[in-house]
Amino acid sequence: MSFSETTFSSYEELIANDLKPGDLIEINRGLYSHWVMFVNKCKSGVHWCFHAVATDDNAWSGSMMSSEAIIRKDRLEDIMEGNDSARINNKIDEAKRKECVHRPVNVVITNLERQKDKTVRYSLVELNCEHYVTIWKYGAGWSRQVENAHYVVDSVLGGIARIFGC
Repeated sequence: MSFSETTFSSYEELIANDLKPGDLIEINRGLYSHWVMFVNKCKSGVHWCFHAVATDDNAWSGSMMSSEAIIRKDRLEDIMEGNDSARINNKIDEAKRKECVHRPVNVVITNLERQKDKTVRYSLVELNCEHYVTIWKYGAGWSRQVENAHYVVDSVLGGIARIFGC
């Protein structure tokens, strides 16, 4: 496991790593993480990534209702807002547990280029940016953020039930 897979770092520190096409990048935004897939670095030094971007504010307001997102190709520098930190997190251990293998990077990037600027379904719980990057890389979508949130809610409800003898 490399330094970047365990430690969040600045944009400058992140791009100093050997980013490879198909790498998943987890961007820490405080209460949640935004996920992107690195696709290439062009001759001018720009690092390009694909990501699913919610099209309306309802997706971030805590609403569990389905919404829409756009598949965008943006500069990593523009995606990382202000003081965001990020790390390479290819979810290798989770993929092994789920018996998923990564798809050929050239096929993934070709498909993403075709999907660029298209509107897709989006849901914080069922199909968020983390789900999308794992679908692109492994062909199966999952979100550790959603799994963790479910665990916390279940734990809290279980504790309340014990307190009140339910």
